[in-house]
Amino acid sequence: MNIFKLKTDSNEIFNLTVHNYEHQTHKKSPYYDMSGKEGRYYAVCPSCNNPIQIYKLYKDKTEGQGLHARHFGKSIHRLAVYNEERYLACELSNPESFGGENKRKNTKKSNELLALIKEYPDVLFNEIRKISGIGFSYNKFDTMLKHFMKSEGYYYTAINKFNLPYGFLYMQKSVNLYRGFLHKYSPHANEIKEAIQNSKYHTVMDEEIKKNIDDFAALDFYLINHSVKGTTETIELRIVESAKEYEQIIFKKKIPVDKFSFMNKVSKLKDRSNEDKEEWREKLQAIVDQYIRR
Repeated sequence: MNIFKLKTDSNEIFNLTVHNYEHQTHKKSPYYDMSGKEGRYYAVCPSCNNPIQIYKLYKDKTEGQGLHARHFGKSIHRLAVYNEERYLACELSNPESFGGENKRKNTKKSNELLALIKEYPDVLFNEIRKISGIGFSYNKFDTMLKHFMKSEGYYYTAINKFNLPYGFLYMQKSVNLYRGFLHKYSPHANEIKEAIQNSKYHTVMDEEIKKNIDDFAALDFYLINHSVKGTTETIELRIVESAKEYEQIIFKKKIPVDKFSFMNKVSKLKDRSNEDKEEWREKLQAIVDQYIRR
């Protein structure tokens, strides 16, 4: 895994980098253990609260996996108590690719995903726009949430709280982009804009996606090819253009699955007041309330 946290009772998670690990642990015990022949470095799994060991923090990273963390099968004094049952149920211990058929028997985990969507629809909404590069409207989000609930995406073991925005997008049928807008704050926005402007039947004007012909033509967005190899997790964005007797993939890009961003934002909003809602948050909450009851 490439994320960590410092305490079992904390919701704050961090990307695993040398700087972050040193800065957050202050190089203190119990995170740093120099009692053996070689130094060992520990933290806490953000999912199951078991101890994890950091590998290749300072050693050569040119061969095999680079800096990463793995579950540590023993308790670490003053850090975390190892629990085998939690480890076996941990989403980060053996991640799966989207598209598998395995469903959770543990309803607690499924309910956890529904609770996150229920409480933080604004975070999910912003994340799927950033990931896709598409400025989905409230109405489109409504449709997408309906599809996610119908497909019971929250039951699939491959989808967890760390990759929820990606799983949410992956479970969608292709999303028609006509008269939609690009999300200018996405790292892919300019690439998508260029691809659409170079397409046969569409263009972008003031960030709005438009046809340049009167006859039928469509642009559809979807996610495909989710891959988990060691600590590397990727997924592919695609946009396909179609018209009468014509179909062409105009954009595809493999991107890393960021397991940090969504839950990091959620952890920072844990204590926000339900009474302090902006109008746009209230709109999203109303959409979610149609499908997820408390």
